[in-house]
Amino acid sequence: METFKIKAILSAVKHKSLSKAAEEFSYTPSAFSHLLNNFEDELGVKLFERTSKGVILSDNGEKLFEAFKDIKKAEEKVWKIISNIKGTDNAELRIASYSSMSRNVVSGVIKRLRKEFPHIKITVSVADNVTGWIEDDKADVVFADISSFGNSEWLPLFKDEFCVVAPHNYFKDKTVITVDELYNHPYIFAEGFNIEKHIDNNRFKEILHFNSEDDLSIVNAVKDGFGLAVLTRLVIKGYEREVDVLKLEPQIMRTLGVAYNKEKMSKLGLLNFIKSIG
Repeated sequence: METFKIKAILSAVKHKSLSKAAEEFSYTPSAFSHLLNNFEDELGVKLFERTSKGVILSDNGEKLFEAFKDIKKAEEKVWKIISNIKGTDNAELRIASYSSMSRNVVSGVIKRLRKEFPHIKITVSVADNVTGWIEDDKADVVFADISSFGNSEWLPLFKDEFCVVAPHNYFKDKTVITVDELYNHPYIFAEGFNIEKHIDNNRFKEILHFNSEDDLSIVNAVKDGFGLAVLTRLVIKGYEREVDVLKLEPQIMRTLGVAYNKEKMSKLGLLNFIKSIG
């Protein structure tokens, strides 16, 4: 019986809503519902009743509710004792990531960490270059692309596609642009994306080098008409209304993942948690 599932049940009871509980755990509503359904199957007991006003505990769920709360408290007590034994009462987890991953990935991970490991202090650093941060002991966990990880332990998360970002109505009825066509337009070169082997900066007649740890400042530069930029779908997620987004051909992809200090994760009891992210 996994305590994480019990915490999910307690959250659903607290919110009386699967969607709100799912948001708390950074799950989609369907994935969260699937999690609870699997747990009910595992127990062989129906825990919830769905009503027009949300979810409520079933009669059997009511009988188990106090026991579930006791299990949660017992787990917290266990981790407290373990922290004392290991001398990790003031344990700190240092996370580093790109700003785009911080917005779209890391925030959800932190929510889960706070729920499952409330005794661990979390610090987050956001930078456009996190290469070697684990080897240099600047971070314990790094969310970035594969080129940043060196020899660290890491897990792939997903592929992220590069696209062309243009000011509104810069192109009329154009949805795709080739790399060769791109050279005919003013270009904003965003540092830190490692696409030099795909795009030759020397072929642009007009180029603005932009070095910023804030990806959105590049989006704003495009919006203000300084030129086109090649950014990833993750970077511009949520800001598609600010600019026009065109598919780039040939396609360029990057692999995003999470790297970690295995020894530190084992000491903090986070190794299985980190592996679950992938």
